[in-house]
Amino acid sequence: MQKKFTLILLFLIISCSLPSQNSLSSDFVGCRITLEEGLQKIERLKENQELDFEVRIIKEITNDSECLGMILGTNVPQEENLGNISVLDLVVGISNPNNETSTGEQNEIEQTEYDLYTLKLREINKLDTNLIEVPVYDQASFVIELAGYGTISHIGKIEALSSYEYIFSEQCGKIHGVVDESLEQSKPSPADGLKAPTILDLSGMVDCESEKGVHTFDQIEVDNTKYLLVSYLRNDLKYILSLFEIIDASSVSNNESIIVEFETDDAARVHFGGKIIREDDLSFTICLGDLNSPGNSAKFDTPWGKVLNISNSNLMNNKIVDINDSRIKVIAFGLRNPWSCYTAGDDLIIPDVGNIQWEEFNIITKYRDIEEAVYFGWPWREGFFDANYQNTPVDQQTESLLLSIAEVPKYTFPHANGYCAIIGGVNLVHNSAWEDFGLIGDFCTGTIWAIEHKSDRAYRVLDPGVIPFKITTIQETLKGEALVGTTSGDIIRLNLP
Repeated sequence: MQKKFTLILLFLIISCSLPSQNSLSSDFVGCRITLEEGLQKIERLKENQELDFEVRIIKEITNDSECLGMILGTNVPQEENLGNISVLDLVVGISNPNNETSTGEQNEIEQTEYDLYTLKLREINKLDTNLIEVPVYDQASFVIELAGYGTISHIGKIEALSSYEYIFSEQCGKIHGVVDESLEQSKPSPADGLKAPTILDLSGMVDCESEKGVHTFDQIEVDNTKYLLVSYLRNDLKYILSLFEIIDASSVSNNESIIVEFETDDAARVHFGGKIIREDDLSFTICLGDLNSPGNSAKFDTPWGKVLNISNSNLMNNKIVDINDSRIKVIAFGLRNPWSCYTAGDDLIIPDVGNIQWEEFNIITKYRDIEEAVYFGWPWREGFFDANYQNTPVDQQTESLLLSIAEVPKYTFPHANGYCAIIGGVNLVHNSAWEDFGLIGDFCTGTIWAIEHKSDRAYRVLDPGVIPFKITTIQETLKGEALVGTTSGDIIRLNLP
């Protein structure tokens, strides 16, 4: 009896010490297996054990050359039952992307990562939503029109400031009007004869660290007076929308009337959004990011991570300071960083910058007529997939309800092959060949796409790497050309194919 008991106990000890068939092997820790080999093992494990979870690739800089392209670790304890997880993060070693030399391992990682993302889209029959794979129409030509400024945050045409072909803002606070002195010459080059006097200087009021500073501007009319409406983060970390009276065709008053003042967080440095869309003389729309606090997007006690329509009613005498103000209508929520949303006819286009994996091109059809705010999935979903968000900004019942009604993006593209962040955007109305196409781009590669969302037509019109700068904003001129702002302080004029 004693011998039998000893054998049973020994069997139990051995059984407990063996790794579960549903867990990761020790290869997935400490640079023992390549990314490609790891993905192959995981696919076999998922198939053999009938497991269902998402796989994400997290890139981490390493100085150890032997760890380049190798799996450093995961987000899952080694003996964890993979049947209990929804997302598996594979941390893979890469070299510093700022180094001048590029390794073969780095290129292999990029390709393996991209292959994984396209496989995920194929599995859910969404491969046709990947903007990286859309046809190339032809290549736009371009000239660098202005140079030597700070990061360009916005470009636009202000009707009441008719002395200027267009207006642009620097993130660090200055707003300039561009005078085209060559218009009377025959066939002028767009880059010739331009000057850009400063028409408003807020540089003493803003900090331009990271994504802080001046974001966008537009023209609105209040009580029969035309104003320049500017969005910016003030030095005291209040988010401000202010009016500056337009005095005449070339000048703006320095007197500020604050009409919206939202609280931010002491740590807020990114994800402000801030794009203003003029509706009419009765209201305007603004797209706001989540301040890098994902839970904001799902809650209704904060304006962040949302698209708001704001009534012009009594703003001069009674500024808005709270999301519960009756003059605010929430149009959309569940957004991370809706950078440069724009209108296309009656529709609202919302390019939403992703977190780790996916960029989104979202649409609200006839957005002015909606009665209930549209939810776009963040922070629990990124693109079409689980974002592995573990916090609880709302209760479980509310989370489940929101995910059941969440809209999915019209187009998307992954963080791979150098692509990193979707940048809006403008709907073309002055170019007969491209009328009703919208232009969007990728921040890192400089790629630009033309999308006609109603007819499901999308083309690449500028290849990655052609513009040697990171792009920040895209607008249209009255001549039907495109103007592109960059982090290097250049404005580029594109002639579309």
